[in-house]
Amino acid sequence: MPTSILIVGLGRGTAWAREILKAPDLAIAGLVDVDAEKLARVGAEVGVPVGRQYPAYERALRESGADIVVLAVPTPLHKEMSLAGLRSGHHVICEKPLAMNLEEAGELRQAVKRFDHRFMVGEQYRFADGVENIRRAIAAGLIGRVAYISHEFFRGAQLTVGRWAQGEHWSRSYEEAALHDMSVHHFDMWYYMTGSRCAEISINPFDVPWNRSSRKFGYSVSATLENGTHVDYITARALARPQTPWYGTLWIVGEDGALSWNGDSSEVTLSRVIAASATGDPQLSRENVAFVTEGIRGTNLPIVPMIRSLVEAIQAGRPHPCDIDENMASFATSMAAVESARTGHAVRVAVD
Repeated sequence: MPTSILIVGLGRGTAWAREILKAPDLAIAGLVDVDAEKLARVGAEVGVPVGRQYPAYERALRESGADIVVLAVPTPLHKEMSLAGLRSGHHVICEKPLAMNLEEAGELRQAVKRFDHRFMVGEQYRFADGVENIRRAIAAGLIGRVAYISHEFFRGAQLTVGRWAQGEHWSRSYEEAALHDMSVHHFDMWYYMTGSRCAEISINPFDVPWNRSSRKFGYSVSATLENGTHVDYITARALARPQTPWYGTLWIVGEDGALSWNGDSSEVTLSRVIAASATGDPQLSRENVAFVTEGIRGTNLPIVPMIRSLVEAIQAGRPHPCDIDENMASFATSMAAVESARTGHAVRVAVD
């Protein structure tokens, strides 16, 4: 019997619904949104009947019969709606970022421990083929000890688009929106790929005179992981240059080689030095690394593999890869980045 999913919030939740619809082992138990027009439109698109389209979350929890609740709602609602889902006997997947600040995240972390049902943070980037291939390649020692990571993320041909241009949208309550809402995915990737948490992070925000939006134009980031790996990360508006994929583009350079990923395909490239030329430039060998391939985990929008990992963990009675204790390291990195952007100083990442 398919695992049934209640999707709450049809801004980002619409993408969840479209992906779940493709999976024969998953089913949509119901949709929840306060916008009646959007609820009807998305319900019609994904084939959810009117009787399972809910304007009220509490009613959906009572009536939908869902196994898992997916919360794709504004971040200020994460704590209370997560606890309501757990109290009603559901497993809960809550989209990142976990909370609005460390205090709120800590309160949610403690509260989650009172329940037998599972709570998962929706860090789906861990389930992309390329990310998994990098993780396995590092773990297998293919590049030896890691020296540094170079990570670039460029999106957006305009400065103000979509929700960020909408007056008093709730997202304006983020102090540094890009670091809090988006870059937390990338911080989590570093941790997952290397197995090492971020120890310290330093942020240099930069802007342009014609930027009239509430968001900074970009950030140059320097970080150190607990194992000593240096990370050089830049995130900014693409404008007239090509955009990167949502994962960004990466180089992970080690003692015995380097891994690169274009953020789009399944394959990761392994480079090694084979000889030095007369000019001193290294000659490199290159080969593809593919422990997993597209179709097994999914590359572009790996929502279904993430849900399946939770279902498998529940059935096996074992931990899953995105529980709240695990995610606190990535969320704390995001909050340290926000503090560094505000103060202009490097910040140590504090995780209990």
